[in-house]
Amino acid sequence: MIMQGTLSNKTVRKAGDNLKLNQAKKDDLDTISTFRSNHVWLMKMLVKTISKKLPKPLFIARRLKRFSKRR
Repeated sequence: MIMQGTLSNKTVRKAGDNLKLNQAKKDDLDTISTFRSNHVWLMKMLVKTISKKLPKPLFIARRLKRFSKRR
């Protein structure tokens, strides 16, 4: 299991490359999952900050690509 905050760009890129080549291992999938979950918090904070500064009604959408664990 990967700890939050310990991911380097190189690690994330390598995991993504392995996934594209259909050679992903459990650690690669964990790395990608952790990277994505770390960014959910940032997106929520961004929405909160923007919604305070812009007039209402305000619609903000976010979309993560689907990610299925095959192994």
